[in-house]
Amino acid sequence: MAPLLMLGGALGVILSPLFPDHLVGIWATIGMAAMLGGTMRAPFTATIFTMETTHNWTLLLPVLMASIAGMVVTVLWIPRSILTEKLARRGVHVAREYAVDSLERESAREIMVSRERMTTVPIAAVVGSIRAELSEVPDAIHKCYPVVDNEGALRGIIYWSEMLSHSVDRAQDRMHPVTSIEDWQRVRVAVEVMAREQVGAVAVVDKTGSWVGWISRRDVFTTFSRALVAEERNEAQYSLPWIRAHVAINQAATTQGQCNPKKKRDLADRRSTRFISYQKVFRRLPPVDKSDEPDD
Repeated sequence: MAPLLMLGGALGVILSPLFPDHLVGIWATIGMAAMLGGTMRAPFTATIFTMETTHNWTLLLPVLMASIAGMVVTVLWIPRSILTEKLARRGVHVAREYAVDSLERESAREIMVSRERMTTVPIAAVVGSIRAELSEVPDAIHKCYPVVDNEGALRGIIYWSEMLSHSVDRAQDRMHPVTSIEDWQRVRVAVEVMAREQVGAVAVVDKTGSWVGWISRRDVFTTFSRALVAEERNEAQYSLPWIRAHVAINQAATTQGQCNPKKKRDLADRRSTRFISYQKVFRRLPPVDKSDEPDD
């Protein structure tokens, strides 16, 4: 902490000639508070520490403003604080973001594939015949399928891998118990259930317990990808100009299929001299995939 205070005090002394109406000691104190609040990302701690050290309460507002400004600078320019830098170098990641989980923003009802759009397997059907029918339909092969009875009620789940290896069995002999969640629950609940039960999909039921939809891993990935694209747009909008330009260059190279590093460098060189506004950044971002078709 002592080197930080010395550096901050020295910076305040160096910048004090720019403000000739104030004493050098005042700016040294403000510089120490700004350095401490910025490196530790704790402006209130830096303010209290400075006030307890100097007992000069007339500097409360300038010290607080300097500490907050120091924290803003370090957040924009430094990925981690001095308190977590050593942990990061050892490979331990310490999260510092205060953001809403993207999987908590939407409910299962909003991302599920409705019951009417699902490809189902009759419970009494022979696995070989169903496999042959699905093989002839484009985009109908998935990792798992819901098994239903004659009334359309959900009875279980059957996997494509088992359909390949057990052609003569019936679906009721090879199906597994299905896991379900309610339609009002968040998408994160579906992810937790899939991970806990080691399944590739979950059924969605309403308040009466009736099967109304299906959520697969692809639906979860699509939701997460849509949230990432929206977050990138927000970051590009409120970030610095050269950061917006960097985001636009990367997104343009990805969208145009230019994975070659040399082509990326050439593209960056051609656009580095131009200021790219957030409208241009938005136009270069890839489109959001809103497909709800299940994959697994």
